[in-house]
Amino acid sequence: MRLKPTLIFLTATQFAAALLTTGIAWYRHQIAAIPLANTGFFVAIGLCVLGLLMARGARLGDNPAATDMAHSTSSTPGAVRAADYADMLAGVNQGALLIVGGLLWLGLVALAYQWLA
Repeated sequence: MRLKPTLIFLTATQFAAALLTTGIAWYRHQIAAIPLANTGFFVAIGLCVLGLLMARGARLGDNPAATDMAHSTSSTPGAVRAADYADMLAGVNQGALLIVGGLLWLGLVALAYQWLA
């Protein structure tokens, strides 16, 4: 995976986590530092869980129906299987990046908590 798209994805994840944390805190009327950090903790855990589910759900179509479909739709079933494998790796990569983004947000929230408390 190249560095620039990874950094763009992590930056977008951090902005989305910041907006989500701010929106939840505003909705719950908890704008003080400690409740805001608590909300940020749960947003970070949610990002990690979402990434874990995405990485866990990305798998090859190993069932017989997927294999039969690959044989029936293409004169080169290996090309279909290669595309299926690339799709699985993309899901695992995106899930791992969401986990890293959640951990990074958790670190930023912990740093802000130590700085503000």
